[in-house]
Amino acid sequence: MNVDLLLRLEGVTHRHLVPDPDHRLRRRAGPGIHDVGLDLLRGEILGLVGRNGSGKTTLLRTLAGVLEVQAGVVLDGEGAAMDAAQRRQRVGHMPEQVRWQGRATPRSTLMELAVMDGGRLDLIDGVMRLVGIHERSNDMLDSLSQGMRQRLTLATAMLASPDVLLLDEPYNGLDPSAARSLTRVLQRLAQRGVTVVVSSHHLGHLSGLVDRLVLLERGRIVAEGSAESLADTIGLDRPWVTVVEGQRPSEDAVALGDGLWEMTGPRLDADLLTSIGTAEVLSHGRRDIDLADLLDAVVARGEEE
Repeated sequence: MNVDLLLRLEGVTHRHLVPDPDHRLRRRAGPGIHDVGLDLLRGEILGLVGRNGSGKTTLLRTLAGVLEVQAGVVLDGEGAAMDAAQRRQRVGHMPEQVRWQGRATPRSTLMELAVMDGGRLDLIDGVMRLVGIHERSNDMLDSLSQGMRQRLTLATAMLASPDVLLLDEPYNGLDPSAARSLTRVLQRLAQRGVTVVVSSHHLGHLSGLVDRLVLLERGRIVAEGSAESLADTIGLDRPWVTVVEGQRPSEDAVALGDGLWEMTGPRLDADLLTSIGTAEVLSHGRRDIDLADLLDAVVARGEEE
């Protein structure tokens, strides 16, 4: 067994019950996740992406032990099957929306939750410092910004020092500064060996953050890997971008200001250097991957097959 393996999903399925149009008093299996196989490795940040209704929240809630595994199995790093209670001990879950309000404080809220869950009160200060809410620990919940409320939700998920942390749309409602702060917190957690799974519609926040992407469509994993490997596998168009300084190298060059020009085209070679002339090459590389384009391309490829 891989020493870095924390959890393994084998054929995991959970389908929600919905009204049966043919039998008014019955319900039938509806959307959910189907036959999901996935490994979670220690200290990695995994991005879970997919269109609305693709099964992201269902997968997270099943991993967290909130929903039952109806088929398949979740294994620990030693290959032993884990029931819902065991998963809840190892996995922290930050749901999409928690309405923190009232005259209670972050500190009192975390203390109450720790007592209810049998957690350690001596960990509360460390958790608040880790997520960046310590200086507001005695403020009323009603006075907290959306960013601080998100940090409090993250702190509640960290109370039991989980090995795996699941975050469902954590960037919702955050301004750019708060979003950057959250990203730094997640990177620190991964450096400490916590496995972080982030489900987000804000694909821009995942670029440069995640080590691996898992793309869901209709409850099934349709692609998995680094953004670069997925882009290469499906043949996503990624032209080379060259930034130069000096005289405009060609009519196609786009002005960036202050004598800087951007050229999009082939990889840097002798012919391209000749066309640039006296301009100085400042940078040269493949265009960054747009995760939205990547998701659309993967889904379209699956539909064609």
